[in-house]
Amino acid sequence: MKNKEQIFDDIYKAFSQGLRRYLARLAPDLDTEDLVQDVFEKISWELDTFRDKSSIKTWIYKIATHTAYDRLRRMAAKKRSLPDIPADPKGPGPGFENLCDQYQEPLDNRVIRKEMSACVLDVVETLGEPYKTVLILKELEHFKSEEIANILQLSLETVKMRLYRARI
Repeated sequence: MKNKEQIFDDIYKAFSQGLRRYLARLAPDLDTEDLVQDVFEKISWELDTFRDKSSIKTWIYKIATHTAYDRLRRMAAKKRSLPDIPADPKGPGPGFENLCDQYQEPLDNRVIRKEMSACVLDVVETLGEPYKTVLILKELEHFKSEEIANILQLSLETVKMRLYRARI
């Protein structure tokens, strides 16, 4: 029988990359690493409360979704109360995304893929929050509609309606 620490390690290994990807798409304005850390902290505290009513993956993504929404709400409240601070005139520093991957495919493919990804993410960002979340879970994270309903605590019909509206 595995102890709680071993179970947590298994969960982390199995889900950390997918959660990182999901949270970066769901809440691009937030620090993804901090968010992932918060999610796994909650998972470690609530691991004893997991009951086999749903899959462990659904339970974890429900925690992740609620954590991201809570953080976004706090950030919105903070923005309303703080004055605007001018951006750094030098701009953001160089990115190191997918440093190893960039040498594994031809340059034109990388440029096209990056531009297409940026276009898709721009379109997803224009969606209202309920549609954006459902679409990310379905199309980018490959959850079944029933699992999305469980994660977001919605009826299956509501999930299907939001998917339909997000796609048109």
